[in-house]
Amino acid sequence: MDPGCIGSLIERIEAEFPEHESPGWDEVLYEGHYKNDPELEEIRQFFAGRSWRTVTPQDVFRFRHALSFFSAKAFVYFTPAWMRCCLLDVEAVDTAVDDLVWDLERKDPELWSEGQRRTICEWLRVMDRWNTEHWESALFRASLLRAARKLGCRCMKSSGNATS
Repeated sequence: MDPGCIGSLIERIEAEFPEHESPGWDEVLYEGHYKNDPELEEIRQFFAGRSWRTVTPQDVFRFRHALSFFSAKAFVYFTPAWMRCCLLDVEAVDTAVDDLVWDLERKDPELWSEGQRRTICEWLRVMDRWNTEHWESALFRASLLRAARKLGCRCMKSSGNATS
């Protein structure tokens, strides 16, 4: 991936997703989660009150499955952390890229502002190019295209590479 493109997209992510109040203790996990589950408690302890900007690629890898347990508020709040960390070090986050794309295709697009959705779409295009150049995973691409379609992304082709 072009470092200039990556830097520019990280700047857009940071501008489009302001650092506002992070989810509190009772807002991190989805309603009805298993109580007293040590793994979920570890997720809650780590993310409650944490700024998305302080999350590192190593944190994303460590908690790559946390997205599935986040409340809608926490998912929306930490989406830019996952995107930024994937851009900073896609190898370090490992399957967290897949987890985010898979969860994006299942969320209500109205959770994000129009500008945030455009930024997510740009991130999806970059991940599509990365997939084409390095992974060539048809499964990842299919999930990515479903997420893009759900979010209303333009310029995503169903075969071949994404265009600008």
